[in-house]
Amino acid sequence: MTEDTRPLPAPELVSRTVVKQRIRNRLIEYFEFASTYEGLATFGVDEALELWVDWVSDGDLDYFDAPIFSPAEQTAIHDFNELMHKTFDSYLDDTSDVEFISKQPHWQAYASAAARAFKLFEQRGRFSEEKEVVFDSQGEVEDNPGQL
Repeated sequence: MTEDTRPLPAPELVSRTVVKQRIRNRLIEYFEFASTYEGLATFGVDEALELWVDWVSDGDLDYFDAPIFSPAEQTAIHDFNELMHKTFDSYLDDTSDVEFISKQPHWQAYASAAARAFKLFEQRGRFSEEKEVVFDSQGEVEDNPGQL
């Protein structure tokens, strides 16, 4: 066999805005699954916490800025991040036991906070994964091409 020496196609560049829109959508997905004990148990509580850290870095909470993230959503991310750290410090064992998770106060608070954040984020909904959302002068969504 001869080696294929044709040049690879240039990668498509995605704007920073679209990347933030995609991350917003992943956070909505996170809040949705973390809002139930069954969701937390699906991954195990250790992995559930690690998944949050995959998307939200403590050192860069300013990354979640307007207009992709409303002021209320920014506060929710900050508050949830603090709760995640408190939860991380208070749990002892990784578990996927729904009944056990549902009886632990720190997991009850975690799921409840995730449900509140999910409800808040769903007010503006998911944003396009491919095209930049257009916002009006007040930061409200004017056009969400390919809205999910």
